[in-house]
Amino acid sequence: MEWLRSLLLPPQGYAFAAEVDDLYMFLVALCTVLFIGIAFAAVYFTFRYRYKPGRVTPHITHNTTLEVMWSVLPLLLCVVIFFWGFNSWLKYAVSPGDAM
Repeated sequence: MEWLRSLLLPPQGYAFAAEVDDLYMFLVALCTVLFIGIAFAAVYFTFRYRYKPGRVTPHITHNTTLEVMWSVLPLLLCVVIFFWGFNSWLKYAVSPGDAM
């Protein structure tokens, strides 16, 4: 994974950069996994549920478990990302005494 880090990120000039870079690489990996998953699901469902004459679509009102999952899982991801960044910000909000 170091090759990707060296390709995407400039050289680090400060100790704080490592923590920011770790969060950034996590976001890149998360976006990549989600993109591949969503693209695969879109292609799969396009072929799985394409129109066929004579097939009747069942009437489905809702699925509570699915609705809770697609609401809570993104919320948890956002909370993790927020607290990861906020923790880093708290550590480095005050610059060192010899900073210019």
